[in-house]
Amino acid sequence: MKSVWLNRFLFVLGIWLLTNHSFAQTKMQMLNNKLFRGSFYYDKQDFSKAKGEFEEALQIDSNYAPAYEYLGLIYTNLEQNDSALIFFKKLLTLIPGQVNCYLYVGKAYDQLELFDSAIFYYTIAINMDAGCADCWQARGFTYLKMGKYNESLSDVNTGIEYDSLDCYSRNCRGLANFYLGNYIEAMKDYHKSLTLNYKNEYTYFIYNNMGNCYLAMKKMDEACRYWKLAIESGYVYLEEYKRHYNFEDPKDLLKKYCP
Repeated sequence: MKSVWLNRFLFVLGIWLLTNHSFAQTKMQMLNNKLFRGSFYYDKQDFSKAKGEFEEALQIDSNYAPAYEYLGLIYTNLEQNDSALIFFKKLLTLIPGQVNCYLYVGKAYDQLELFDSAIFYYTIAINMDAGCADCWQARGFTYLKMGKYNESLSDVNTGIEYDSLDCYSRNCRGLANFYLGNYIEAMKDYHKSLTLNYKNEYTYFIYNNMGNCYLAMKKMDEACRYWKLAIESGYVYLEEYKRHYNFEDPKDLLKKYCP
C-alpha cells in the first residue's frame, strides 16, 4: 500500500514539475518573442509598435526588466520624460546593481531640468563604477547647464581619459573651456569633435559652437562661416538653448554680424 501511494505521489509530482517547466518555458519564449519584436521596431524608430510589444510583455510578466528599459527609452525619444522617469525608476528597483539604471534615471532628471537630482544619480553611478566614461560625461554636461564650468571641465576630462574617442565629450569640454574664456582650447576640442563625429549626429551643434567661439575671438568672417554651416547642416534653435547656454539663434547672429 505504501509503495502504491509513493508511486502515485511521484507520478503526480512529475506531472506537476513537467507542467510548470513547460509553462515557464512557454512564458520565457513569449517574452523573448516580445523582446525581439519590440527591439526590432525600436531600432526602426517605430515607437508606437515597439511600445505595444513591451506593454504586452509586462502583461505576461510585470517584473520583466527589459520591457521597463525599452519603455523608458521610447518615452525619452518621444520627449515624454516624466513617463520615462517612471519606467527607469522601476527598472532601478528590479536591478539596483546596474550602473546604467542610475545613468538612465539621472538623464531623465536632466531632461526635466531637475539638475540636482540628476547629479545625485550620476554620482551614485560614478561611485559604483569610476571607469564609466558615460557617467562622467553626463554629470559634466549637467554641470555645464548649471553654470558650474570648472566642475564640468573636471568631469569631462575624466570621461575623456576613459574614452578618448567620444566626440560628444570633446564638444562638451569645448563648451566648458569656452565659458571659462579658454577659446583656443575650446577650438581644439571642437575640431577634434568633428573628426570623431563619424555619424555626423552632432555636426550642426559643433559648427554653431565654433561660430560662437570665433565671435568671442572677434574673428567675424569665421564666425559667419560656421553659423551658416550650422544652419545648412540642420541646426534648429530652441528656446532652452538660451536658458541653458545663453546662446542666440544663429539666424539672428547672421543678420546682426554678417550683412
